[in-house]
Amino acid sequence: MDGQKRTSASNCHGAAHDTILQLSDAGYVEFKNLSYEIAGGAHISGLHITGRGLQVLGEWPRFEAIVSPLTLAALLEALAEYARTCRGGT
Repeated sequence: MDGQKRTSASNCHGAAHDTILQLSDAGYVEFKNLSYEIAGGAHISGLHITGRGLQVLGEWPRFEAIVSPLTLAALLEALAEYARTCRGGT
């Protein structure tokens, strides 16, 4: 059973490694350094989610939505209204 646990844990780490590399290839995460250990492990440092990754997670604005004519018009109207009220105009 101990051997099964080790194999299972090893497969888990391999899957995590492969997933991080796939997410990096897709542009969803970045890392500063990837080094491999003699024992078969890997060390990834500086791992972080990119803006594109945050967009996929719904945590970052989708800029292509902002540049649609209707959205851009609504944004400009809201900014104009804000500027008028800040300056005390009508």
